[in-house]
Amino acid sequence: MEDQEVLPLHIVYEMFNLLNSPVPSEVFEDIRVHSLADIVAAAEIAVECLNEAHTKVDDFVSVVNQMSDKTFKENFRLERQTYNALLKVMRSKEDLMELFYPREKAAVNAEEGEFTFPQSGTEIVRMGTAILIALWYLANPDSMRVGGILFGVAKSTVFKCVHKFCMFLTAIKHKFITWPKSDEHLRSSEQGFFNKGFPGAVGAIDGCHIEISCPEKHRHSYTNRKCWTSMILQAVVSSDKLFIDVFVGYPGSVHDARVFRNSGLYEDTSSNPISRFPNRELYILGDSAYPLLPWLITPYRDSGRLTQQL
Repeated sequence: MEDQEVLPLHIVYEMFNLLNSPVPSEVFEDIRVHSLADIVAAAEIAVECLNEAHTKVDDFVSVVNQMSDKTFKENFRLERQTYNALLKVMRSKEDLMELFYPREKAAVNAEEGEFTFPQSGTEIVRMGTAILIALWYLANPDSMRVGGILFGVAKSTVFKCVHKFCMFLTAIKHKFITWPKSDEHLRSSEQGFFNKGFPGAVGAIDGCHIEISCPEKHRHSYTNRKCWTSMILQAVVSSDKLFIDVFVGYPGSVHDARVFRNSGLYEDTSSNPISRFPNRELYILGDSAYPLLPWLITPYRDSGRLTQQL
């Protein structure tokens, strides 16, 4: 059996080559695999070589800049003009710069458009690149290690970019996710729904399940009807498909109607309908999971007797 070769290890080397992994061929010279344990050992050798190589893509940002608008949206899940708007907003919010920089460096770095991470050394990431790193991680099923390889930064830097970017979005969300207050904004949304055949509607509500890692405790509470763990996002959108109200946090097993009755939207509107619907003829649309209310219109319930006339 010792002379029998089950699988030449150079085949494993070729497999890594297909993945563009920089595993030097000399690592595999004169080595042969005789068992599954040898294959595992070969993989461990290859991983060690990958870690030592610290492979990074040269100037991936320039590749992104050359992408067409369609390709950019496919990879980052938003329009390029939205990315440019985010960059502009982040550079203009000097009061929030301490989220990203030490206070003594905030003014300088804000002007230069760069992030610095003194906790992890001297690595510098420009603000535009930091946003791209965060968006890439949020939009793709890749690990932070892959993001670091693409953008030429450490995995810890990817984590900091994502974390601080999300903190920034949380800090400014109230300026963008807001109920239409002025008559002009209400009329605009109402006109959009009128054109779709729903006169008087100013919004549409529904729930969405956001997949999460399985919690150690209370797994059954987070397991939804499709048998995977999630957290529920309730959202209202305008006729332009813009979020105007969000409520998130309930575990996946909770029914949409219960989430709705515990949301700020229900509590505020129940106590003071005029605050959101100054005209009693205005309302929002919901599916059959929601209760029928003066300001929430749901479909007719079909118990088998519903006809076109009804």
